[in-house]
Amino acid sequence: MNRRIDTRGDSPVKRALFALALLAIISALLPFSVAADTNGRISGTVTNGTSGQPVSGSTVTVSRFDKKPEGGVMPQSVDLTAITTGDGRYSFDGLDTSTGLVYAVSVTFQGVLYSSGMVQISSSPEQTADISVYETTPDQSAVSLSSRGLILNAVDRETGAASIVDVFSFDNAGNKTVIAGDEGRTLRFSVPPNAAEVGPRAGFDFGTPSLEGSTVYATSPLRPGAANPASLGYVLPYSGSTFELSVTTDYPTQDVRILVPAGEDGKGARVVSDTKPLLDGGIISIGSQPYHVWSTGMLQKGDVLSLRFLDLPTATSANRALSTIEPALIAIVALLLATGVAGWVVRSRRLSAPRIVTVAPALADTLEARRAALTEELRGLEAAHTAGLVDSPEYQRSRRLILEDLRRISRAMRGIGDDE
Repeated sequence: MNRRIDTRGDSPVKRALFALALLAIISALLPFSVAADTNGRISGTVTNGTSGQPVSGSTVTVSRFDKKPEGGVMPQSVDLTAITTGDGRYSFDGLDTSTGLVYAVSVTFQGVLYSSGMVQISSSPEQTADISVYETTPDQSAVSLSSRGLILNAVDRETGAASIVDVFSFDNAGNKTVIAGDEGRTLRFSVPPNAAEVGPRAGFDFGTPSLEGSTVYATSPLRPGAANPASLGYVLPYSGSTFELSVTTDYPTQDVRILVPAGEDGKGARVVSDTKPLLDGGIISIGSQPYHVWSTGMLQKGDVLSLRFLDLPTATSANRALSTIEPALIAIVALLLATGVAGWVVRSRRLSAPRIVTVAPALADTLEARRAALTEELRGLEAAHTAGLVDSPEYQRSRRLILEDLRRISRAMRGIGDDE
């Protein structure tokens, strides 16, 4: 039986354009000019990213948003259209450059909407906004997950329910946009078979989801490149002080990270797996809340990941509470899971790389994936420090911890223990 998951909102086109402009609107709520200046110009080129050729004869729309959203109501937009020339060019002249206005340029190609993103012209009246569009395919062979995060959000001791936030970060490595097949579905999100109250969390921008069995199906297209993280929420039953979670990987997955709230002393619930070796990533801080992190390394399509969460608060425990993630931090957690830069806020690491002489193939793959992830994390840390996003003391501390982990992994893969 196919169950539709309740979602709310306006048309997909309006939601997409509004999402691109919302942040800029909120951050730029300054008084509008009484007398509007109309010397603004936005121009660009529409290119077929699949063939590399310019797209001629397409209708391009520029939408202006000029009101603060109130009461959850989307502000009206003022739309203008233009037709691309033979070399794919378009232009809009005479645009209002009043402070606080935000523009978004969009074009529909083979039934899929593409947008330039947010454009502001108040300080620089002339802006270029090029757009790449892509041919479409229902083939999902180029789709993978750059990461997946399983977050233990809360446990209810009275009802024996554990709340999970499941974060997916998709990547389309092909040069075509993945669209729905004959069944009207695009992406798949497998959830545990015993999950209840399955539903999308705020920011789910993958169309109208439906639940069939233990799989959530989406309807929106997946454009080439990395997509915004999507998150689902669901509840699992638990008894005593433990519960089990089992999911199937629908796509090749670079890494699955499991986050469990920890106490100030770093202690708390534990996670073990009978199907995949887990690497202990230690304790990270997100906001003021510490979390214990485990990771799996690379998983192939069809792999089953079975996890057991241990040492949870029992139903009779009245003085032991499990910290939960504040809703406002979910977006930050999703970003960290998607980018792999959690090392910026690492407080302490306890890498559980077994001391071995001959590395088992499965563990070697996991260590190799962990080494690659740490290398990428180091690059991100360097970039963040250069950009001024991480101060020098935190940069030095995180860099030292990452390098220590890399050294341990390298020695473990060569069969050398830390004490040798």
